[in-house]
Amino acid sequence: MASFNAESHQGKITVSRALTGQHIELTPSEVNKATHLIGLVLSMAGLDQVPDNIRHSPFVIRLFPKKEYAIEREDADGSLPFRWREGDELIDFFKMGLAKCLNEQTQGRVVPRSSVEGITLASDESF
Repeated sequence: MASFNAESHQGKITVSRALTGQHIELTPSEVNKATHLIGLVLSMAGLDQVPDNIRHSPFVIRLFPKKEYAIEREDADGSLPFRWREGDELIDFFKMGLAKCLNEQTQGRVVPRSSVEGITLASDESF
């Protein structure tokens, strides 16, 4: 059974713990930043001295004893705790959420945020 779930709705990706429901939301453009930050923290696991948190806006990863971590957003509520051994799986779920989001966009299920009413050739939705 997987430890995490990845969902996408209206251009937002939500990755959550399967049992507790703790989650973090991010946009498709933030996935690479989050996965690189998790990879950095996982590579520091064997060091004797580590800081209590690592920041790369808008994310903060808090480091706790016994190789336990939590990724959080600086600009929103929500925290997603994970253990060192779950780190690679968490990265996979972030990428899975990105794939679902991109699929949702290409299948036309995302409602465009056009401010121009009527028939237009292209919406002013930002990419």
